[in-house]
Amino acid sequence: MPGRARDRDRSLAAVADPIPARFLSVVLHSPAELGQSVRYRHLQRLEQLVRDATSAGKLDRHGRANGGPRSDAAHRPADDARAWLARRLDCDRPEDLGLLPDGATAAAATTGSHPPARPVEARFSRRQAVRTPAFWLLLSYTVLVYPVQAGVSLHQAANLVEHGVTPTVAAAIISLFSLMSGIASALCGLMPRALPVRYPMALGSVFLTIGCLLIIGIASARQGAIAAALFGLGIGAMLTLLPVAWADYFGRANYGAIRGLALSAQVLAQAAGPLLSGILHDWTGNYTRSLECFATLSGLSILAALAARRPRPEQG
Repeated sequence: MPGRARDRDRSLAAVADPIPARFLSVVLHSPAELGQSVRYRHLQRLEQLVRDATSAGKLDRHGRANGGPRSDAAHRPADDARAWLARRLDCDRPEDLGLLPDGATAAAATTGSHPPARPVEARFSRRQAVRTPAFWLLLSYTVLVYPVQAGVSLHQAANLVEHGVTPTVAAAIISLFSLMSGIASALCGLMPRALPVRYPMALGSVFLTIGCLLIIGIASARQGAIAAALFGLGIGAMLTLLPVAWADYFGRANYGAIRGLALSAQVLAQAAGPLLSGILHDWTGNYTRSLECFATLSGLSILAALAARRPRPEQG
């Protein structure tokens, strides 16, 4: 009987308060507050691991491995593993691991050569960035290319089928598109950093423009594959180079605050692309008009990319 009474009390409590207090507190928190809370607890744990490893003589005060003598009694492999993991997870920049952003080591004493000259990194605040022409040109580039990326990609299969391509072959062509996008991303990572980023961004827009125009006149699977490959090259370059341009032009210190403004416009533009493509298809009965619009947007993005020069500190 007492057990049944306790079960009845729990059931009544659950009906009266169906959401546990801890879950309710999570729901009422904003995503930013939750992220900050999780990161704070995560950093607390990592700092404790580093302190434990430092006190055991496994790390120096900078968090690097200590090569000095230590007692075997205090040495445990698990401690080394925790210390190594702490150093790797609590790194926000390449400099935290003794590296420069471009992969060159900070100290070149082992090779007998002089360390490479470290370029002066831009450091714009969000307020300073919005006062520069480069910000608005990169924002214009974003608004111009993302409708093309989403509008063509999401309607690509339907467009191929309307041109007489079988669904199986259309799926293979779309796979080629994705493959070429990945190849372009890798090639962009191998480009010399001395080359201004606006030039490969403009080249990517050229591929997008040519791809849109070729998709209009698809008459065979081979033509569809060529158009998809060129369009994929443009998409891969755009997705890789645009974040690099934001960091190169305005620095990493306030990267999230600056690109967060552009991300709002990017999401809206990306959502508008498929909608525009669908409306124009329902209006005209094919994708020709929408592809012509996307080719125009891609052509305008070439001009925006070429005009987006790195801002000078005094412009902010």
